[in-house]
Amino acid sequence: MKSANVAMTGTTGSMGSAVLKAALECKEFEHIRILARKPYPELVRLCTAYSDRLELVVGNLHDAAPVRKLVSGMDYVVNMAAVIPPKADHDIPAAETANIIGVRNLIDAIAEIKVNQPKLIHISTLAVYGDRNYKHPWARVGDPLLPSAYDCYSTTKAIGERLVLESNIEGWVVLRQTAMLYNKMLTNNMHDGLMFHTTFNGPLEWVTAEDSALLIKNIVCSDLAGRLDENNFWKQVFNIGGGAKNRMTGYETFDQGFRTIGGSAKQYLK
Repeated sequence: MKSANVAMTGTTGSMGSAVLKAALECKEFEHIRILARKPYPELVRLCTAYSDRLELVVGNLHDAAPVRKLVSGMDYVVNMAAVIPPKADHDIPAAETANIIGVRNLIDAIAEIKVNQPKLIHISTLAVYGDRNYKHPWARVGDPLLPSAYDCYSTTKAIGERLVLESNIEGWVVLRQTAMLYNKMLTNNMHDGLMFHTTFNGPLEWVTAEDSALLIKNIVCSDLAGRLDENNFWKQVFNIGGGAKNRMTGYETFDQGFRTIGGSAKQYLK
């Protein structure tokens, strides 16, 4: 099996940290370079433990110089960096900077590489379709992108997608992330009511952060092995989903969550 040099952004987030863990456990990821705004203790610890494979670039996506350093000499660039709710709701300039300007800088840095240009794996979101209900549950690639009113996150992610689609880089794929379960999800989303942005009759198709990490690992390994069709995978957009067994409404999601602590959604809302 071939090996690859892989650059990553967003490795301090829920999906990104799971992807980094999976990459470090996979020998096909020969050299991993990550971008972070500052030398977070956990990242420094990992870089020390994997000093022969893991490299930290300190900088911001909105600064061109560290982005160029990040992608130089890489085979793949996995962009998981994003400002998401609730921060995106409260700090719109930060969301625009990360979700639009940062994407543009990544594209520009990759496009500058004319020989052995890295391929871009760009993580987007199903939120670009806007709110859906049980009568029109499943979004399909090619459906209109109609971000919900006042949803800065989905609007900026849709713009970021367009930058990728209209770029002249040689290899890219856009993956629209579905609802994702991760550690501390409840406590992270309860303090400002974000958890109740999900409508009760809205359809959800769950995955976990570890599912998403497995997907990224398999994309890189499958491409290295020549199993990805250049015409049917790269330069395409895909919706990430967990399959029929992981589909439920917002109400069912809340109800299962509250039942784990001996209650129910009905009791809680009453």
